[in-house]
Amino acid sequence: MKQKLLVLCGGQSSEHIVSRMSCTSVLNNLDANKYEITLVGIDLDGGWHYLDAKQTDLAKNTWLDNSSMVEDVYGLLKNQDVAFPVLHGMYGEDGTIQGLFELAKLPYVGCRVMGSSVAMDKIYTKKILDTVGVPQVKSVYVKKRYDEKLVVVTNTFDEIEEIEDYIVRELGMPCFIKASRSGSSVGCYRCDNQTELIGKLSEAAKYDRHVVVEECIDCIELETAVLGNDDVIVSRVGQIMPHGEFYTFESKYEDEESKTCIPALVDEQIQEQ
Repeated sequence: MKQKLLVLCGGQSSEHIVSRMSCTSVLNNLDANKYEITLVGIDLDGGWHYLDAKQTDLAKNTWLDNSSMVEDVYGLLKNQDVAFPVLHGMYGEDGTIQGLFELAKLPYVGCRVMGSSVAMDKIYTKKILDTVGVPQVKSVYVKKRYDEKLVVVTNTFDEIEEIEDYIVRELGMPCFIKASRSGSSVGCYRCDNQTELIGKLSEAAKYDRHVVVEECIDCIELETAVLGNDDVIVSRVGQIMPHGEFYTFESKYEDEESKTCIPALVDEQIQEQ
């Protein structure tokens, strides 16, 4: 008997199109002999739509043309065996949709609510890594207050309004500016001098009121994947070779010049670390 599998894509985040690209890959690799697939797309306004998994081209702007609205989301969830949220960014990887699945008692692929929520937030992730002694680049936390003013927030929660001088003094130039709860390098900018700071901080704050600023270091970028709970499977270490100054959205999804090398071109000791 086939398992009823709900596949979700799209979403309301700035990574909406990335989700649809990822979902195409997932659908191409699912075993139709094992799963009865229900494909649902979430539009940018939060509407849920039934899609034909075999006929819909998720890459096209017409992806919703032949869809039908999901009138009863809870009823849909209760009629599935497992959910596969192929969603990126806010409302997809931040614990939100995971909480909905928990309420519906529907098993799902991926991290649970707490892990998703914390790992989506760069600032909280860095604080946790710091407590367990994981080495990190120096960083500064900036937030956009509700009066729209940008301020540095210190570890003692003091607010500093002279943010340009503070960041240059603490981190130097160049630095990287990142929206705290955004992925795929959306809201991520390299800042080469002090005159660019406010402009790029303001751009990042359009994606999230919380922004992390990190010192720039000359490094090799490595990645690995971890699967499982009690019995964890760790993939080989990969090395990212971006085309350009850093691994931008365009480098990840549009530029064919960027490469990933697996296994990474580093010695075994570094890979084991």
